[in-house]
Amino acid sequence: KGIANIQPISEHLAKLLLIPRISSLLDVISNSLVWDIVFQERFSYLLNLTYKQLRFFLSGKDNKSEDPEIIAESWKSMSRVTTLLELFYAIRQVEQKEKGGKGLASIDFRQIREEAKKSPISVTDNAGKGLVFRLLELTRLNKKTEVYHLLLRTYAAKGSAFPASLANLFTINDPEIFQTGIYAYIAGLSKEHESQLLTEGGVNDEG
Repeated sequence: KGIANIQPISEHLAKLLLIPRISSLLDVISNSLVWDIVFQERFSYLLNLTYKQLRFFLSGKDNKSEDPEIIAESWKSMSRVTTLLELFYAIRQVEQKEKGGKGLASIDFRQIREEAKKSPISVTDNAGKGLVFRLLELTRLNKKTEVYHLLLRTYAAKGSAFPASLANLFTINDPEIFQTGIYAYIAGLSKEHESQLLTEGGVNDEG
């Protein structure tokens, strides 16, 4: 009685938690569910969690949810979602290094946020939300070609140039890293949030 249920962690996880960037991102999110996911090393579930946040926002449920996995309940708290994505990407970077493989495709989160702010897509009207909802679902299903055509048509219809940082995402072969980039773009469409972390320095630092 009164003794906490302490679970041992793997050597791999211990190394991850000692990396300043990863520990800083976890501190910024400061959420018990995210900690549980990390301790269980279910890192890919961070993308599922991100998808659920974005879907909830687009559904327009007036910031009310009974789902315990909704950890950010308004577009204004979208920075927490962006940080989830940066956490997943940082973990994948380290794991890729450990495997001795080629580095991950670069994702410039800051530039993607900037391009999203200037996007011709709006989440303030039903038509825009419908388009973003379709974009979200196609991304979840890894329908890369359909995502590309949807975005390209939208930019072309508004006479806007297709951003290089966005185009770069379609050269990525890793499905989860592709999803990470597009989810980051969708999160940036809120135009109401700013990153809570790393306002200075490179966004792709590996720790």
